[in-house]
Amino acid sequence: MSDERRIGELTATDTLTSNAVFYAQEPMEANPEIADKYITKPKLIEQLGGVTFLPITVNTTLTAVTGKNYLVYNSAVTTKTVTFGGTTVNLFPGKSLNVYYSGTEWTLISNESELAGSGRTTETVKGNADTILAQNQTYVRAVQSSPTTITDSTQTKIIFNSEQSDVYGLYNSATGVYTALVSKNHTISATLETESVAWTIGNLLSLYLDINGAKRLIGFETQQATATYRGRLSATVTAFLFAGDEIYISGYIVRTGSASTASSGGGLCSLTIS
Repeated sequence: MSDERRIGELTATDTLTSNAVFYAQEPMEANPEIADKYITKPKLIEQLGGVTFLPITVNTTLTAVTGKNYLVYNSAVTTKTVTFGGTTVNLFPGKSLNVYYSGTEWTLISNESELAGSGRTTETVKGNADTILAQNQTYVRAVQSSPTTITDSTQTKIIFNSEQSDVYGLYNSATGVYTALVSKNHTISATLETESVAWTIGNLLSLYLDINGAKRLIGFETQQATATYRGRLSATVTAFLFAGDEIYISGYIVRTGSASTASSGGGLCSLTIS
């Protein structure tokens, strides 16, 4: 095998019984071109037990086999967890991790979910791993394809049941709940539109953001005409969420009778979180 291979990299000749590989570090040596800096030289080490290439689509717990080197690949479309020796880490879609069991302890050699690309920064998240996400990206975009009935003077959860984007599997389209993965400021934008109903001057249409059970008004519109039409309201708010915080959007109306959200045509009621 060549020292040029990446950590955990497989070739066409490797099989499930191929020797496991990982990089150890040789003692630091002086860089002759940079006198006051030091570099390390990767050295390929082979271990007994073989490498196991393990594609997963569900949360997975690895079995302790002495000398076993696991290369785990998440082939699902949402984030999965990998557990080994009491440690649980997140594995993003299309990413892999390399972990080795010596017989007495587990070593996480690499995890692509922890590698930041250009312009990215790190955040410490719940659990036993540091997950690295882009700070300015859209985590979730969802729209509503099934209407919700909002009762007069009652805050009603709006479930945006059709996901258009949810790279990390953070939004539950069945419950309408988004769970924050990193502690940071989140920008939440929601649009609510009702079917055509009779409004009276002074009637109210509002949007609320629920954070761990605490509701916060993020937008409202007082109706200016007595007529029949679609009520529409959009609101954007920035909220600091800790990893593990749960949020959802509620609609609220003040009028005689209920109103259903508009779902025909798609995109009339939408949620975006970044």
